[in-house]
Amino acid sequence: MCFFIIEKGMMQVQTNDKIKKTLRVGDGFGEIALLYKSPRAFSVKACESCYLWAIDRNTFRRAVEEIIILEYEENKKFMENVRFFGSLSNDHKDTIAGALIKQEYAKGQVIVNEGDPGSSFYIIKEGSASVYKGNKLMTKLEKTDSFGEQALFYNTVRQMTVKAEEDLTCLILGR
Repeated sequence: MCFFIIEKGMMQVQTNDKIKKTLRVGDGFGEIALLYKSPRAFSVKACESCYLWAIDRNTFRRAVEEIIILEYEENKKFMENVRFFGSLSNDHKDTIAGALIKQEYAKGQVIVNEGDPGSSFYIIKEGSASVYKGNKLMTKLEKTDSFGEQALFYNTVRQMTVKAEEDLTCLILGR
C-alpha cells in the first residue's frame, strides 16, 4: 500500500469505468493507504507517460514517528526556559511536551481576538507579539513568554487581542 504524487503526466481516477477525477502534476492519491490497510476504492489509470513518487505505509509511519520524537525532545528542552513550567515535575513536563502543537503565524496575523472563547494556552517559541486591549498596546511578548493560561482552567473569553509583530512560532496546549 502506497501513496503516490505525480511528478510528470496526467492520470484519471475511475470507478466502474466512469471517470471521477483527473489528476495532474503535484496531485496525489492513495493517502488512505498510509493510515489504514484497506483495499483501494478506485482505479487510477495513466492518460499518458507518467512519473510518480511513492511512499509505502511502513516508511511513512517510521518517518512520522521520528518527527514526533524529535518534536517532543525539542519541546521538552524548550520548556526548561519557560517560567510557567518551572514548578512542574519532570513527569508533568513529559506529558505536556508530548501534547504541545507547533503553530506558525505570519507578521501581522492575529493569534487570538478579544472576546473570542479561550481554549488554548500559547508559548512563544520564536518571534514576538503585541497584546492589545481595544486599540491600546498593553505589552509585547518575546521568546519563552506565554499567554492564555486562564483558558486551561476556566471557560472564559479572551480579555485581549494578541497579534504577531514578526513571523512567529508558538507552542500551543489545548484544554
